Amino acid sequence: MDSPVASAAKVLSNKGTKLHADEIHLRRSKNGFIAKHILRDKDGKPPSDGQKDTAEYNLADHQQIAQHVAQHLPPPDMEGGESEQTPDQPGQQGQ
Repeated sequence: MDSPVASAAKVLSNKGTKLHADEIHLRRSKNGFIAKHILRDKDGKPPSDGQKDTAEYNLADHQQIAQHVAQHLPPPDMEGGESEQTPDQPGQQGQ
């Protein structure tokens, strides 16, 4: 049987299930735009393992928006084309 410290270390080291951007919402900010991702697992369900269900990215202009959307939300006709995200990959995390 693991000690409480060992059990906690296992939980904290677990990255959890892979998440993908199910939706992307854009809004203006005083410095450009903010893209908010709604993250879901492969079954379309929100994470239940302690991971955040959203991520925000700061984008400066329309060109960055287009690149960001192409990277994180490919066309639906691409099989398995949605990018996977983990909490340690958020890029330019918003505030």
